[in-house]
Amino acid sequence: MAFGQEIYNLFPNEFYLLVHVVALLLGLYLASKVMKTHEKLSWFLVLYAISEAVHVLTHLGYTTLPFSHLVQEVLLLVGVLMLLMGMKK
Repeated sequence: MAFGQEIYNLFPNEFYLLVHVVALLLGLYLASKVMKTHEKLSWFLVLYAISEAVHVLTHLGYTTLPFSHLVQEVLLLVGVLMLLMGMKK
């Protein structure tokens, strides 16, 4: 059995769904707060919220975990690169 699988199985699927919905809403809320002052940071937060939305779809049964993890990593990498390119100026 994979490391941490026992811990993962302790909580129901709804718990993980709630965690990702809260993270999604927090990302969108923070993005809206910093949209006018820090455009690159707000786009990073929007990409983060999209990646959390993909995880929500996973817990609803529409996508698989490996797919959602791949999408999340790609979106976060793009967001980090956007932040770094914005810092260069």
